[in-house]
Amino acid sequence: MNNSPRIVTHARPFVLLAMVGCLCILSGCGDEDIEIYDAPRPAIASSPAHDPNDGHDHSGHDHAQPQAPAQTKAPGEFAYLLPEGWKQAEPGRMVLHSLATSSGATVNISAFPGDVGGVVMNVNRWRGQLGLDANSPDQIQAALTEDKLGSIAAKRVDLSNDTQRMIVSFGMVDGKTWFVKLTGTAQQIDTALPAYDQFLKSVNWK
Repeated sequence: MNNSPRIVTHARPFVLLAMVGCLCILSGCGDEDIEIYDAPRPAIASSPAHDPNDGHDHSGHDHAQPQAPAQTKAPGEFAYLLPEGWKQAEPGRMVLHSLATSSGATVNISAFPGDVGGVVMNVNRWRGQLGLDANSPDQIQAALTEDKLGSIAAKRVDLSNDTQRMIVSFGMVDGKTWFVKLTGTAQQIDTALPAYDQFLKSVNWK
């Protein structure tokens, strides 16, 4: 009988230690659950495409490339051979192609549905751009010469003032009037004219 209380007394610390150990285990498990649910989720791939110079290894990836600007020359439309020394330039408003000649003159190519108001109106508009007075229909018809855009029959008008000269070749193709306009100083035009004539011969609609 005297030994029983002693056993119970010694047993209590072990029971307490066991209970503390269980609580620690349960507490530790609880911490693990919290860490799992609180862990940050991987970011969804909605960021912009990788930069080629960002240091990231892009091999094996198929990153979408940015769309190139729309080309002014589509298959089946206006095509040409660029004369030696000429360069392509940025086209302006309502201009399909802009070229810089080796002499410094400019060639602009444009096209519009129909006859765009007719020959008389167009020629007088170009005359106005050079500060020249409007001409009568008979005067304009007399000033026109035969020309060709590739194999297409065309007309040409040659206009000038004291400082500038403008040559426009124009003809109808598939319901559109195509205009090839050479502008510059008188000297620039004189120098560029042989190459301009060769350029017109190379024109085609593939």
